[in-house]
Amino acid sequence: MTTFQVDSTAVLDATRSAQATLEQLRGDAAHLTATLTALQGSWSGQAASAFQQVLAGWTATQRTIETQMGQLQQVLTSAAQQYQESELRNYQMFAAGL
Repeated sequence: MTTFQVDSTAVLDATRSAQATLEQLRGDAAHLTATLTALQGSWSGQAASAFQQVLAGWTATQRTIETQMGQLQQVLTSAAQQYQESELRNYQMFAAGL
């Protein structure tokens, strides 16, 4: 039989921290993207074309990171809720038996 111990409060705290970090990251990334997008209008030529490709790559990477962080946050939230609900059900089951 498997034994485990979980601090569901710690999991919830980590979830909240991950959410706050994700929101900060989204804001910072949006600001950076806006700044870099505006920069595109300041020059033309081969370097400008190469920069546009780099910016497109950055944008794709940023979206991937945001998606993965969002998925992690969702999984952490679900796990924390399930642990809390399980503990409550077990408590209620034993309390009813007394």
